[in-house]
Amino acid sequence: MGLDIKWSATLPGDSHHLLAIDPAGARLYAGDGWGSPSYASLSLRLIDMNNGRELVRLRTRYQRPRSITYRGSDLVLSTDSRLFQLRRSDLGVRKLWEHVPKLADALEIESDKLLMTNWLRPTAGIFNLESGHSGRWLLEAGLRPLRLQRRLAVYSLSSGLLRSLDLATRSSEIIFRGAVGRWVALAADRWLAVLTGPWKRTGNIEEPATATRELIVYDLSKGTERTKHLSRDTVAVEASNSSPYLWLIQRGPGPRVLPSIIERVDAETCKTVDTIAAPSGNDVVQVVADHAVVFFGRTLYRERQAVISCATVA
Repeated sequence: MGLDIKWSATLPGDSHHLLAIDPAGARLYAGDGWGSPSYASLSLRLIDMNNGRELVRLRTRYQRPRSITYRGSDLVLSTDSRLFQLRRSDLGVRKLWEHVPKLADALEIESDKLLMTNWLRPTAGIFNLESGHSGRWLLEAGLRPLRLQRRLAVYSLSSGLLRSLDLATRSSEIIFRGAVGRWVALAADRWLAVLTGPWKRTGNIEEPATATRELIVYDLSKGTERTKHLSRDTVAVEASNSSPYLWLIQRGPGPRVLPSIIERVDAETCKTVDTIAAPSGNDVVQVVADHAVVFFGRTLYRERQAVISCATVA
C-alpha cells in the first residue's frame, strides 16, 4: 500500500462536507459543512484535484450542498430543499428548481427522472427534470441507490431487500434478500457487501447501530455468501464497479467516535489486503473508491473550519 497526500484545503464548517469527484477525475466539488459560520455564504466550490486550488464557487442561497449526480456535461446538485443544474466546468447555473423533495443525501438519474433518497427515511422522491413535477414513493428506511449491471436498484438497510427500480412506471422488483445493516456497497458489479447490525426506533425515526463488527459479502454471480468478523468498530463500506476491493471505514483504538482507519478487504476471499491509518490528528472523512482517493479531515473548532487533505492510494 502506498499513500500519497497530494494537497490540503481549508473549508468552512466542522464536518459533513460534500466531497464529489467529477467522473473524469480532474475536479472536486466541495460543499461547506455543518457548523459553517455564515448561512449567507454557504457555497459549492470547484477545486482542482491536482493541487487543491479553488477555481470558482457558487453561493447556494442559505442552504448546505448535500448530494451530486451527473447529467451529460452538467451536474445536478441537491441542497436542503432546492435543485441546481450546473455546468461542470465553471458551476454556471443552467436551471434552478425551488420545490423539490427535501434533504436528499443521494441522487440517481434514469432518463429525465431523478431518484432522491435520504437514508433514514422510508420514502424516495422522484423528480421529473423536464416538467418540474415530483412525487413520493413509499419503500423502507435505509435506502441506498446502487447500479447493478447498469440497472438502477436500491437496497434497504432496514429490511435487507435489494430491488430493481423503474422510475417511469414507479414500479420495483425484489431481486435479492440480504441482511439488515448499517451500510452497503457493490464491488465489481458482483459482490454485495453489507455491514450488518440492528435498527432501532427512536421516537418517529428508525436508526441503525452506529458501528458494527460484522461484514457479510454476497456473491451475486454464484449465489454464495461469506461472513467476516472485524477487529474494529466499522461505520461504513465503500466499493467500486471496477475493483473487487472493499474499503472499510473504522474507528481506531480507544474511545473514538470518528473513524481513523481504513481496512481494505478482497471481496472474493474476504481476506484483508492492507490497512491505512489517518495522519496524526486527522479522521477519515470520505473514501472515493472509483478513484482510489481518501479524504482526511482535521477540525479547527475555534475557527469553525476543517482542513481537508486529499490522498491517493496505490
